[in-house]
Order: sequence, then structure tokens, then C-alpha cells
Amino acid sequence: MIDSRLGSSGSGHANGSDKPGGSSSSSGYIVYIVRVGDKWEVRHRYSEFESLRRALQRLYPTLIIPPIPEKHSLTQYAVLQSRTKDEPGTIARRKRMLQTFLNRLVRHPILASEHILHRFLEPGVAWSEVLHSPCLTNLPKNPLHLSPSCVTHRATATILLSVPIPSGLQPLRQPDPRWVECEYFTNRFASTFHQSIERQERRVAKKWAEIALDYAELGAVYNGFSLTEVDALAGALEKVGQAVDSTFMATNRMVGQLEADVTEPLHEYSQMAGEIKQVLKYRNLKHLQLEHVSDSLQRKRDLLDDLEIADLEARRLNQVLERDESVSPTTPQSTRHRIRRHTIDEHDGPDRKADAEGENDREAAGEPDEAHRPQANTILPPKRTTLGSSLIHRLSYKFHGVIDVDPQATRRNTMTKTKDQMAILEEQQELLTNDLALINSAVQLDLDQFQRQKVRDLRDILLAMAKIHIEWARKNKEAWVEVRDEVNQIPNC
Repeated sequence: MIDSRLGSSGSGHANGSDKPGGSSSSSGYIVYIVRVGDKWEVRHRYSEFESLRRALQRLYPTLIIPPIPEKHSLTQYAVLQSRTKDEPGTIARRKRMLQTFLNRLVRHPILASEHILHRFLEPGVAWSEVLHSPCLTNLPKNPLHLSPSCVTHRATATILLSVPIPSGLQPLRQPDPRWVECEYFTNRFASTFHQSIERQERRVAKKWAEIALDYAELGAVYNGFSLTEVDALAGALEKVGQAVDSTFMATNRMVGQLEADVTEPLHEYSQMAGEIKQVLKYRNLKHLQLEHVSDSLQRKRDLLDDLEIADLEARRLNQVLERDESVSPTTPQSTRHRIRRHTIDEHDGPDRKADAEGENDREAAGEPDEAHRPQANTILPPKRTTLGSSLIHRLSYKFHGVIDVDPQATRRNTMTKTKDQMAILEEQQELLTNDLALINSAVQLDLDQFQRQKVRDLRDILLAMAKIHIEWARKNKEAWVEVRDEVNQIPNC
């Protein structure tokens, strides 16, 4: 049972044996201590938080997985070397954002019940073994091969493995207007947070930090100036210097609070906008898969219709030929002789052509065929074979082996294969249709939950911003009221 109240994440330096140590060395790394309520605590490195998030993304491609703080770029490491990852500000920021990440997971209505998350928060568990468990290793490499419809075979939806992966740049032929509007709203949401609000907040925070430094220098100037004066004026100048120092400290404190309670949450929502785009992209790719399968199925249906029409026409022609043969039985024989004479004309020499013409004359005169002649008359001189005719016969044999010698059988085999392919495509179409319906429902539910959470978080951000400025103004007022009282003691000469 996971407590929904997650304690603050601590941090410590550890060596290769995960033993707490002092200052970090070149071979050390940072361990974040997660306290789950008052029950237990577990230790994880940043890379393990990252692998947990990747695992949840693979398991739940339709859900908005909360972001974690980004890694430092290679440029930052090259400029600041090892000091970057060990800076107190960087560690404190990561602690806050990793704590927010875990809190969002345990409060999520679906992710809170995921066993992978339970194992992550369970002490004494080797995280590397969890990452190699069957529930993760059996997942397909591409989430588009994962079918939410196959509950019993969630990780092995083999029927989808043959469905091609569409390109993300290809537009939908028939997009759903609801999801088009959702993408437009997401893009506007991302632009508002990243390009406008977050950028201006960072600019204001930078200016406040610069003003705080100016106040620090100004306070030192007034304190030094008070040493050159005497009596009430010296006390008033000293009080002004103290008030300026108080303003410096209050401003510095306000900058840190704005960073933790305003800038970081706004940056988190800027990252979430990117996560929503990935979820919508997954949904669009699934829709593209369905369109591709539907198009392929329609092409197969058209092909089968053409083959069936051709087969029906061939049968009709065969029936006509059989009926003509029964009416005039001599027609096929004459046709056979015409085909034979044409073959002789094409492939044999002039002698064979003359023999064939003589034979045709005898047939026209009513003389008996070769099969009805005496044996002595059937003996013919040996056929003359030339190199050219032998080559022609070999090529003809090869050519007849390549071309379709039985179009009716080939057509029926093609029809059988087309029907088999149509059965597979129909099954894929049905599965993808169910998948898309489930994905639409899951994405919509998570977007609705995200919208409610966003309203609550923005309310908290705005309240925090107001309270921070009120506290800053109160501290300044107290300091400057004391200055006013001290200045009033200076005699008016």
C-alpha cells in the first residue's frame, strides 16, 4: 500500500558502494533519498528516475507521464565541469522536481496502481532486475505494435506486427475535428507557457536578482556614509543602510521562492505540453495505421472483384466454345490445323511449309489424314534440324515456362491468396478500430484529468506568487517604517 503523502526527497553523495560520503569526487554520484510517509525510505539515482519514466511511457502511451528535471547538456559540463551537478541550487531544484514527479504518479488514478511504481518505492529491490522483468522485456519496441484491445496478450499482439509504421509527417485523410481542435489548443497552450509566460518569468527573476545585488552594494554605501556623520544624521543613515540590506535579503529570498513556487511549476507545464503532443501524435499514428489498413483492404476487394469478373467471363467463354463444339464438331479440328499451319510457317523452313500446304490440299480434297494412311505412307524423311531452329525451340521452351500457360489456374490461385490477405486485413481493421476507440477514450479521460489538475495547480501558483510578493512588501515596509521613525528624529534646522 502506497501512502499518497510522499515526504521530501533528500540527497546525499555516495560512492560506488552506495555508502554516504562527504564531498563528491570524480568517481562519486548523487543518490536521492525518497521517504514514503513515515514507513520507509529508498535511495535512487537520477538515471533510475529516468528509466522509471521511460518504462511508464512504454506501458501507457495514452497517458501524460509527468516530466522530470532535464539532464545537463554537454556544454554545461564542459564549461562548469563537475561543479554543475554538485551545485546546491541544482541539487535542490532536482529534489523538488523529482518529488513533484513522484507525487503526481501516486496521485494519478491509473499510474498509482502500477506495480512497476510499487517496486520503485519498495526498499531492498534491485531496480535493474525490475527493468528486465517480463512485463517490460515482452513489450514491443514500437508502441504502435501494442494493442490495448488485446488484454490477455497485451505484450504480444502479433497481428499488428505486419502493419506498417506510418510516418509522423503524413497527414490524416479524414481527421477527426475534435482531435484537430485538441491539437490546436495544445499548440497554443505550449506556445503560451514556453514562449510567453515562462520566458517573461525568467526575465523578471533575473532582473530581481540583479536588483538584489544592487541593493547589497547600496546598503554598504549607506553604512559607510553613516560613519562620516555624527549624531542623529549618522543614526538615520545607518538605519537607511540597514533597510536597504533588509530589502536585499527580502528580494533575494523572493527570487528563490519565485523560482521554486512559480518558475519551476510553469516550466513543468511547458514540458507537459510536449508530453501531450506525444500522446496526440501516438493517437494520430494509430489512426493512420487504420487508414492504411482500410485502404489496403479496399484495394484487395477491388482486385478480387476484377478477378471474379474475369473468371466469370472466362467460364462464359468456355461454355460458348463447348456449345459451338457440340453444334459443329469440325470447327475445332479446322481450328487446330490452322494453328498448326501457322506454327509451321513461323518456325520451319520452306520445305516443311510446302509439305504442310500439300497436306492441307489433301485434307481439302477429302484425302485421309496421316493417322488413317497405310504405314508405308506414314514414313517421312528425317526432319532437317538447323542451329537456328534448335535455338528457337529452346528459347520457346524457356519462354513458355515463364509465361502463364494456365491463366485460369493462376487466376484462381490469385483469388485464393487475395481472400487470405483480405481475412488478415479485416482482422487488423477490426482490431485497429477497437484500439482507436479505446485510445480516444483513454486520451480524453487523461486530458480531462490533466485539465482539472492544471486549474488547481495554476490556482496554487497564482496564490503563491501573491503571497511571496505580499511577504516581500511586508518585510520592506517594516524596515522602511523604522527608517521613517529614525529620520523624524533629525532636527529640522
